[in-house]
Amino acid sequence: MRRVVITGIGLVTPLGANAEASWSNLLRGESGIKPVQNFDVTDLPAKIAGTISQSEDDQGSFRPDDWLESKEQRKIDRFILLGLVAATQAVNDSGWAPKTEEEQAKTGVIIGSGIGGLQEIYDNSIKLKEVGPRRISPFFIPAALINLVSGHVSIKFGFKGPNHSVVTACSTGAHAIGDAARLVMLGDADVMVAGGAEAAVNRLGFAGFAAWLDMTPADSDMFGIPDPDSLIQLPWKKEVGWLASDLWMNGKPVEASPRVMLKKQIKELAKQGLTMKSGVECEYFLISEDGKSIADPRDTQSKPCY
Repeated sequence: MRRVVITGIGLVTPLGANAEASWSNLLRGESGIKPVQNFDVTDLPAKIAGTISQSEDDQGSFRPDDWLESKEQRKIDRFILLGLVAATQAVNDSGWAPKTEEEQAKTGVIIGSGIGGLQEIYDNSIKLKEVGPRRISPFFIPAALINLVSGHVSIKFGFKGPNHSVVTACSTGAHAIGDAARLVMLGDADVMVAGGAEAAVNRLGFAGFAAWLDMTPADSDMFGIPDPDSLIQLPWKKEVGWLASDLWMNGKPVEASPRVMLKKQIKELAKQGLTMKSGVECEYFLISEDGKSIADPRDTQSKPCY
């Protein structure tokens, strides 16, 4: 099978609006977890989330208008917007711009999402109940469908190769990258844009995950911490590091962060003027099921699927 490497990276995360900012902030030990402010959480057990900053005062914050006209933004859910921006960053970073029909046909997209357009579903269900079906937007369904993030990326760049989406909860992004790598290994594509996009930070998402007991409660008493805000910094503070594993095992903050990577067959890199990201090659990935639980995997040995 052919070797596969990563030639471009795009990130829009709670730590930064691009890969460089996200990585540098991570190395500095900064946290992207912060108190939720864009919706009411007073009646919810969790009060914190990995939200993506869009503050006008923050030079490093995410600015959707820099990437897509506001008119077009209203036609898609936020997860599609984030995925589209991260994919654009990855493609630009790689320098890949197929010029022929054959190159376009050999370039595909696999971008998944664990839950898709949750905000669109939430908003339109309320609208249906309060004002009736005639007020439902014709863009509702295409804005919420998970595979449409891959669709929008392919339309933007004219990629005509394999195109689909992965839906495997928290493993979605990793599985999409692995599936895309396999397509390149087997020769079904030469280039794949792959990753995941999520935007489930809303009241419905919080209520659902809290009911599933899969959220980090902002409850200082359960950890014996005097300042609830210090929970946000727990994994990065050495003085309370012993609490970190307990905190994250008892639940996790919801994050909104697409991760998109571009893969290229290694022997074609020089020919196309592309360069491999230092030391990044995809050899295999693990994909298995323990057959025990939908959310509590057992410590079992997994074999790579290739």
